[in-house]
Amino acid sequence: MPRRKSVPDERVLDDVLGLIERDGGAPSFATVAATSGLSPATLVQRFGTKEAMVTAALGRAWDRLEARTEGAVAAMAPGPAGAVDLLVELSEDYDTDRYVDGLVLLREDLRRPETRARGLAWLHRLAAVVDAAVAGHTGADQGVGRLLVSLWQGELAWWGFAGQGRAGEHVRPRLEQLLRSVLSPPEPGVDRR
Repeated sequence: MPRRKSVPDERVLDDVLGLIERDGGAPSFATVAATSGLSPATLVQRFGTKEAMVTAALGRAWDRLEARTEGAVAAMAPGPAGAVDLLVELSEDYDTDRYVDGLVLLREDLRRPETRARGLAWLHRLAAVVDAAVAGHTGADQGVGRLLVSLWQGELAWWGFAGQGRAGEHVRPRLEQLLRSVLSPPEPGVDRR
């Protein structure tokens, strides 16, 4: 019968994420061992390589973000205001330090094909949700969703530079301004669901 793990993989992967954020790069087995209480040999046995361990940790972060996104999409009100609320909701747990730490994870994501693919899939999912929310409005072509999501991500970066106020309060007026500039009221008789 196999031995029960004293430290679950999920906790180890959370430790890896914390180390990436703290130290600014992919941690060694020795560093993760010191944090997790496991030996480097145990980590090698569980994950095989440092790269596989880091990729698994980044995948765990993507799992959380995707679940959070789907929860926010499920609760989203219809229409352009609902699209803005969705993106603001996805901004609400940031403070400046947490946002900056997340950028370190982004750097690691961009180094790996698996996590780059997840980032693109997330972009396409959010853009499709926004496109559906604005459907029926004059000016709502297939590019509005990606445009709004791109503006949102850019404005989060500018908010990070400013380091003032809440992220959602910063991005909301800019998202609303973009939608006002590209959309007209819905055409009569068009179902916006």
